[in-house]
Amino acid sequence: MILLYTRHNFILTPTYITVDGKEVVNMCTIKKEIAVFNAEKELKKSKNIYFEQDDFKQDRIYELLRREGFSEDILSQIARNRSINDIAHKKVEEQDIFLQYDFLEAVERFLNSPIEESLKSDNSIVKALALIDRRVGKRTLNMLKESIKDESEFVRYFYRLRYEAE
Repeated sequence: MILLYTRHNFILTPTYITVDGKEVVNMCTIKKEIAVFNAEKELKKSKNIYFEQDDFKQDRIYELLRREGFSEDILSQIARNRSINDIAHKKVEEQDIFLQYDFLEAVERFLNSPIEESLKSDNSIVKALALIDRRVGKRTLNMLKESIKDESEFVRYFYRLRYEAE
């Protein structure tokens, strides 16, 4: 049996998923923010960060800051920091560390997408939800057997759970 719990604790409201009483993933916002902060700190130390400043130059924020008189050096630093933040978020999510909003956003995407699209999603939560959906049958699970090896531990866990249930 799969249950979703939300525990309200004054300021913190960690959300987690349990399977048969065992916590599978905890989506604590503070835990993810700390992980992102630490990942950013490591990335800032690295000199080999690739970031796309041209993407930032097409952003409305860039245009507003430029009009306000910010120098190109500052704009370049802002672009670098935004890229570092994006990379850090991706690295942390690859470690199956999520925050509540990630879960809510994934559920919305899952509910508004065809099951085939959800199974191909790059979002681990969306893919895990698709794997436990009853519309996914034995044949589909068998077809995913090889590709699932490249997925995160979170997705592989739900695949194994569903595969064993079938």
